[in-house]
Amino acid sequence: MLTKTTAEWLDLSTQDRYSGDSAAHPESLLEDPHLVARGFFRVVEHPTEGRIREMAIPSRWSGSEFQVARPAPRLGEHSREVLREAGLTDDEIDGLIKARTTIAAI
Repeated sequence: MLTKTTAEWLDLSTQDRYSGDSAAHPESLLEDPHLVARGFFRVVEHPTEGRIREMAIPSRWSGSEFQVARPAPRLGEHSREVLREAGLTDDEIDGLIKARTTIAAI
């Protein structure tokens, strides 16, 4: 992949009758023409974090207007609820917090 540009690879894929498209870099997604036209990203005012960019609801339905019920959670905001649903007791959760364990490590 390092030997040619994206355009060169795309040209080769069409010559060989393979469908191809470029892989997007995270930075380029914000300016992707299709996503911009669909209003996929939007800037909202978060009650504690200020202005943030988030994904809009990705589908649209005739006769229905979906709305986001609440802002994105803060880091760890629902950790206790999630761990309780996973079967941990409050004492176990307190132990994890005391040990500064991250949820990703559980």
